[in-house]
Amino acid sequence: MTRTVLQISDCHLVAEGASLIGVDTQASLEAVLRQAMSEAIPDAIIASGDISHDPTGDVYARFLSTVRGFSAAPLLC
Repeated sequence: MTRTVLQISDCHLVAEGASLIGVDTQASLEAVLRQAMSEAIPDAIIASGDISHDPTGDVYARFLSTVRGFSAAPLLC
């Protein structure tokens, strides 16, 4: 049986409303997830690299909430 795994990497999320070198990293993550989900529904998601650029609980919670807004697949970080 074939399984589909989505790997996302180096989101570098920052505090809500902030940007990193002119990039809205939240909008970028959402765009990546939207595109990936339009191509295939993953059986699992791997998040690697730097999830957060601002390592706070709020940023990690927003990451999880964002991913869960697109998929309930098992998430490995």
